[in-house]
Amino acid sequence: MTLLKLIRVKSWVKNGFLILPLIFSLNLFKEGLLITEIIGFFSFSFCCSFIYILNDIVDIEADKLHPRKKLRPLPAEKISKSNALIIGLILLSVGLFSSFNLTTGFFIVVSAYVVLNICYSLLLKKINILEFLVVAINFVLRVLAGCFLI
Repeated sequence: MTLLKLIRVKSWVKNGFLILPLIFSLNLFKEGLLITEIIGFFSFSFCCSFIYILNDIVDIEADKLHPRKKLRPLPAEKISKSNALIIGLILLSVGLFSSFNLTTGFFIVVSAYVVLNICYSLLLKKINILEFLVVAINFVLRVLAGCFLI
């Protein structure tokens, strides 16, 4: 349960936006595309989990003081920062490797998502307007990634 909370599986629902291009292009039942989308969904989700872990490591001290965030695995010290980082890097590696093996466009969008959100975790979230802009761009990147899968 600690691992699932660390990688925020509940937040993977946002990656359902990857499936929208498949549905709206009327290709949902086209042979092989649904499987490709599912693999893409997990690739993207693994990369997202890395970002969640990185963000939790960066914010660990502030999260310890937050009434809800202090219950997350890192601030609650249910898992060490080094173990969390190792888990995150494994997920990132699997996510990027599998996205590379899908399509070039998908890999580029996933990589852009990762780079943008590393910047977000380290700097951009401290700048109010950029914080909201990055959150919005993340949803656009999910849909764009789904387009490249079909």
